Amino acid sequence: MGSGNSICLTVCYIREIAIGDLWVVHGYSNDLFQAALDAQKTGRHFTIDYAIPKQGAVMSLDSMVLHQSGKNPDLAHQFINFMLDGRNSAELS
Repeated sequence: MGSGNSICLTVCYIREIAIGDLWVVHGYSNDLFQAALDAQKTGRHFTIDYAIPKQGAVMSLDSMVLHQSGKNPDLAHQFINFMLDGRNSAELS
């Protein structure tokens, strides 16, 4: 599966939730939040709700790494430092 397909899987499942074709999913909170906003903006006659169980929930973590063969490690470090600045990372949270 190419990288374009993985993007479609995420976007498509958000759309399918928002239009009401999927009723129960196991997904990322930001995807479900987006689906709820999309459903509300398009005037759907239902709401989307989600819950995180007190026990047994999956936790995810995003990481930034440098590959050993990277050609611009200094630039990569500058980008990581930029993203770790709270003012910048808040835009993506």
